[in-house]
Parts: sequence; C-alpha cells; structure tokens
Amino acid sequence: MKVNRYLIRIALTLGMFASISAAFAADYSEPVPSGITDAQVEGLSIRELDRLLNKIRVEQTMEPCDDIQIPGDIVRVKFDMDSSYFMTIPQWESVWKRVVTAILIVDDGQEFMDAYTLAMFVNRYMLANDQLSKGLNAQQIVEAAITRFHDPDPRIAQHACYLVIGFQPLLPMDIDMLLLINLADSAPTPTHKVLIMRCVSSLRFSQAQPPSVDTKIVATARAILDDPASTRPQRMEALNSIKNATSAPLDAGKLAAEQYYYPPDDDQHMALFVLTQLVSIYDNPNAESRQIATEIAIPIFIHAARSDDWSLQMSAAGAARHLYAEAKPLVPELLHMIDHPDINVSGRAISALGNIGPSAKDALPKLRSINGTRGDLDSSIRDSLYLIAKEGDKPSWYDNHTKQLKEAGIEVD
Repeated sequence: MKVNRYLIRIALTLGMFASISAAFAADYSEPVPSGITDAQVEGLSIRELDRLLNKIRVEQTMEPCDDIQIPGDIVRVKFDMDSSYFMTIPQWESVWKRVVTAILIVDDGQEFMDAYTLAMFVNRYMLANDQLSKGLNAQQIVEAAITRFHDPDPRIAQHACYLVIGFQPLLPMDIDMLLLINLADSAPTPTHKVLIMRCVSSLRFSQAQPPSVDTKIVATARAILDDPASTRPQRMEALNSIKNATSAPLDAGKLAAEQYYYPPDDDQHMALFVLTQLVSIYDNPNAESRQIATEIAIPIFIHAARSDDWSLQMSAAGAARHLYAEAKPLVPELLHMIDHPDINVSGRAISALGNIGPSAKDALPKLRSINGTRGDLDSSIRDSLYLIAKEGDKPSWYDNHTKQLKEAGIEVD
C-alpha cells in the first residue's frame, strides 16, 4: 500500500510539472509584439501590462535560449541592465502615469501589488540609466506611496514604504523626515508605526536630517513600547530604531535602560545591543557617549555580566570591548568571565580587558597564568597582555589600530 501511494505521488508530481511547463510554453509561443499601443496601456490590467512589457524586454535584450522555455519571472532575475528598450516605447510615459495612479488611488490590493512590482522593476533600470531616470519622475512615485502609509491593509503600507526607500536615491531633493515621523505618530496601529519607522531608519543614512528627527524617533519608539497592543517583534523593532539616535543619545539610552530593567519577555538582549551602539566610544567619541556609559550603560553591563544567562554575559563582555578605558569598572566581572565554559563569553572578556588597556592591570596575573593553555584563545591572550602592559610581541595590527583610535579622539596609552 505504501509503495502504491508513493508511485501515485510521483505520477501526480510529474503531471503537475508537465502542466506548468506546457502553460509556460503556450504563453511564450505567442508572437511577441514589437511595441505597445495606447489602447493596451488603458485597457490592460497592471499585471497584464507588466507581462506584455516583459515579453518585449525579453525579445529585445536577452540572448536566444535555444528551445528552452523560461518563465518571464525567472528571466527577469537574470537580465542585464540594458535599459535602452524602454526609450523605444513611445507610450512609456503613459505606462508610468498608469502605475503612479494605481499606487495612489487603487483600492484593489492585488492591483496595487502588481503596480508595486512593475514600479520596482523599472526602478532598477532608472538607477542604471541617467537618461531614463531624468525622463521619468521618481517624485511622483514617492509622493503617491507616502499617501498609502496609513492604508488599512498593512501589506500595502509595507510595500509603500519599500517604494519610498527604493526611489529615494533618484529624487532631486531630500524627503521630509519629520513628515514621515509625524505619519508614524498618527498611524492607526502599532504595525503601521513600526513600518514607517523602518522606512525612517533606512533613509537616515542616505540623506541629511535635522537634529530634531532623532528626538522624534525616540518619542515614537516609546509610544510603540508603551502600547499594550504592540507585539514582541514590534517592540524589538521599536528598540532597534533608536540605536543610531546620535542627536538624542541620552533620551535613547534612558529608554533602552528602561526596557532592560522591565522586560516583558527578553527585550534585555535588544536593550543591551542598543546601549552598546549608543556608547561605542569608537563610533561616537563624544562627551554624551561617555556620559551614557558612566550613568546608564555600565551599571546595566555589570548587572548583565552577573546574570546566570550566558548570552547576557556575552553581550556585556562584547559591550565592554567598545568602551575601551571607560569600561574599567567592569574589570572584576570580566576577570570572572575568563573562566566561563563558553568560548564566546571567555573570548570576548579577554579581548575586552585588552581594549581597556593599562587600567585593566589587575587582570595581568590571571592572563599570565593562562597564557599558552587556552588553544584558540592564546592569540587573544597575548594581544591583551601587550595592550595592558606591553608584554611580549607587538600585534601586527597594533600601529594601524592605534592610529585609527587616535583619529577618532580616543586616548591610547
């Protein structure tokens, strides 16, 4: 009986693949038009229009594939970035207008998604071809997409955010970040708030922004974290959104600290990650980073180092590596972690002691006693001995690393 069932499944599977192959072969056996008409632009659905344009593109830009029939959606992934064929379609501006209109006002979720797919397809050509990017108005897509940020369908709101991120490099001016954050504040659900904040986080590194943006980001993240309706993934993403709030680091640090001490689940790990980013002396060599480290972060790192949770201990040791000499209060905890059975914890502790430098001299007896006995960690032990007391050979990376630290404003003994 089992053998018969197995044979039946094989037969059904082969039949299914045969049907799919026949469907694709029939689809691509039709004559491929050399152009597109106004009637087709107006009369076809976005999906039909997309498929027609794809057929034209395959005909004009792809090498012959012998007798093999390849589905258009697969061919699309493999095409080269030759956008010349777009410039030969007289109705292309009408196609673009049709896509923008669909994104702006269409109520049909599937039609919107088809318009999104076609728009992002064209986006790749625009990024590769200056002539095409100047001929089509990316601002129209961005403005249309922003109007859908509060759409009742979260899927539409999500893909509207993707459109803004995708077309931002083609804009002649920066997007108003405060506008986006205000939209996040007034969003109808935590899901919408998080989606918009994700968009803001993606854009912050690709364009200028006023300092007040970070303050608003922290405030919006707090609103998400305080909302009982927020799910754990939404809370985690809200926390993650403040890790680069370098214009409001104290506000961000205080919010992360609150989430560490009052975790509903295990937000402690994300809180530690955020605090580590905020106090990284190398990335943010300023007085506020040191203030956060002294007043907020170090007491939390000590608490995490004393935890029974090895992953929190590992995060604390990893954070200490980013604080350099500022992590001196963590030396007793790091010394204790050297003997941790997990090499990820002990290895980070040894590395952190080295980064602390001469202020970690209390660790020298321990490091000397285990030097040459820890296998994969021996190299890190030797490096730390040199960084703390100039014992042994200088690491090959030392001079370049020291130069980078000094350039970042970090004192090196």
